[in-house]
Amino acid sequence: MRAWTWTQWTYHIPFDDLPSKPFDIICRATDTNANSQPESPVGIWNVLGHMNNAWHKITLQ
Repeated sequence: MRAWTWTQWTYHIPFDDLPSKPFDIICRATDTNANSQPESPVGIWNVLGHMNNAWHKITLQ
């Protein structure tokens, strides 16, 4: 595996450990030099989608 490759992963959360109210799951990559993805695409967004590497976030209810 190279430092820049995509990696698919899974994480299993036991049902009893889930909060009773909505919560967010966020995925953010960090490289070996401690550089990480920006929280938001604001400032990096472009029409072609190049370098649009902001955090991925979903809300579970």
